[in-house]
Amino acid sequence: MREMLLCRRPSAELLPAYLDFCRECWGHVHDDYLLNDPAEYASWRETLLQELAEHEAGAGLAPGLMPSVRFWIMTGTVCIGAADIRLKLNDALRNYGGHLGLVIRPSCRGMGYSKRVNHLLLEEAVKLGLDELLITCVDANTAAKQSLRSIPGIREEAGAAVFQGELRRICRFYWKNPGEKF
Repeated sequence: MREMLLCRRPSAELLPAYLDFCRECWGHVHDDYLLNDPAEYASWRETLLQELAEHEAGAGLAPGLMPSVRFWIMTGTVCIGAADIRLKLNDALRNYGGHLGLVIRPSCRGMGYSKRVNHLLLEEAVKLGLDELLITCVDANTAAKQSLRSIPGIREEAGAAVFQGELRRICRFYWKNPGEKF
């Protein structure tokens, strides 16, 4: 029997699991925006939840950032991933980034979690009022592409985008809510 996966909103009770997730992921992802430096835990543990609430409300965002809702992906007491659902897109996110950001911890990759999590995130996006989504990934990330291709009704398009100052081949995935439950 597969373990239950939940998209949980960040909370004080989940901070230890999130810290463990950050320890495993730190230095092992191409973009660490969903992570916090585990060595700096003492400096962010008291402010992180307030910062995430402000990001969701669109308050105090750095230039170029858009409002987003953060989820910690839990199985039991273990945080296996972190995700953002961006509520709006700017030109940069339309180019690369899209509505969803997701990191699965290295020890949980290749186990089918990403496919299951993407379906949960689509449900959450619909609850947040989003009926159309743009999801992007680098072309070389075959695991992400496979996971995204499993979503019913998804449309794929190849392209290129500048990411961290480097031109990369990417895939853009477009999804429109068919009005059905997943």
